[in-house]
Amino acid sequence: MIDSLVDRADQQRRARDYQAAVQTLRVVLASDATHARAHATLALALLGMRRIAGAEAEAEAALVADGGDPFCHQAAAAVRLAQHRLAEAWGYARVAITDDDDPDARVLAAAIRDASGHRDEARALIDEALELDPGHLAALAAQAGLDLADGQLTDARRRIAVVLGVDPRDPTARVIAARVALAAGDLAVAETHTRFVLGFDAGHRGALDVWMALKAQRGVLLGAWWRITGFMSVRSPRARIGVMIGAYVLVRIAIIAAAALGYEQLEDSIGMAWLGFCVYTWTAPTMFRWMLRREVQTIQV
Repeated sequence: MIDSLVDRADQQRRARDYQAAVQTLRVVLASDATHARAHATLALALLGMRRIAGAEAEAEAALVADGGDPFCHQAAAAVRLAQHRLAEAWGYARVAITDDDDPDARVLAAAIRDASGHRDEARALIDEALELDPGHLAALAAQAGLDLADGQLTDARRRIAVVLGVDPRDPTARVIAARVALAAGDLAVAETHTRFVLGFDAGHRGALDVWMALKAQRGVLLGAWWRITGFMSVRSPRARIGVMIGAYVLVRIAIIAAAALGYEQLEDSIGMAWLGFCVYTWTAPTMFRWMLRREVQTIQV
């Protein structure tokens, strides 16, 4: 019974119904708090919701429950990749790929190696994944991403079209398709794909990167405004305070320098500029979300 619930939760996670997966797994863990695969699956579901701290705790609980299960190592590798701790991620991924029947582990390992600058190793891992499952959508999408990075736009476009033909709502595939279109200079297609992703996930980093690039294509100042506001929008309140403190230090240096050079009127202007920057920094997330809601319309397929 418990294993069937974990299987159901994994299906929900793969369907990107993360909230349902979390609820199912909470039921499992209430009955068996040491179920390793439940903890690992919960880590991946929370990661899908970008709740990284919770995902890390669940991945660690999975390893404590069963440190020899490759799937538990896969969950830990995914968390470390999200944290950009690539050396640790690769250590866990090397154990995960000892599961000879799991293409997911190889796709994850490929992402880690690619992020580490080892693209040839990434391609080899994707090839292994596709040997295990020639129709594996995540592997095909990853292969398209590698093609794009190598400038092979025709191959990337062909492969990503296959993925979207099966799962048109796949956000990873949509972002890769947008990047392919952007590289080919087809801004309208790139915008369509990006709007689709941002329409149901306004915090998707890959889609936001493409959105900023599209804005920059239409105007340097507009692109700069979106990039700065987007940068502020993903900062935590503590990080925003840190930015303001850093700006204050620079402002104080500038004021002291202005006073030493005899530019007394400039001191007040610098102070007002700093105050405006602080207000902007704190309100940027709200502004950013409002602009996205105003501009992005979900595209039904």
